[in-house]
Amino acid sequence: MTHKNLSARIILPEERQFYWTKLYEHFIENVHFEDEQERDYFLGDGYRNAIEGLFELKTEPLKVYFLEENGEYRGYCCCKTYLHEDGKCFILEFCIDKPYRNKGLGRLFLKLVEEAEPDVEFFELNSEDASGFWGKLGFYESGVDEHGMKLYRKKHSKLPTPATS
Repeated sequence: MTHKNLSARIILPEERQFYWTKLYEHFIENVHFEDEQERDYFLGDGYRNAIEGLFELKTEPLKVYFLEENGEYRGYCCCKTYLHEDGKCFILEFCIDKPYRNKGLGRLFLKLVEEAEPDVEFFELNSEDASGFWGKLGFYESGVDEHGMKLYRKKHSKLPTPATS
């Protein structure tokens, strides 16, 4: 499928509520929470307050990119760079809206985010299973986080990709 006039742009502060609406829609429709406590955290004030605090950091604040096609919203990528630590861009949330999935937009969106983050050495995310979509984009298992979730990593496309076993 051909996509024209695709862009990834950092959201404006006044667009944060729209982002939260889209994120909650995604959580409700697609995320399997382990229990009520986890669900309450992610759909309540706990997660939102933690994330909102990252927007306010003086150095390397959280960024949310909107994917737009012909000026119309198609999805989001919420990420945090750690250039002064290990050079990564950690992807917290990534979603293409349901009507636009399975049309190649996710792959194109990640490429746009990579272009918008030229100083990043690698991208990382945690997931229960990233072998499907993320694996097709070059992510490989790289360890576990402090909660025991698998970490997946992908070198920035400007850098050579390491061999995986």
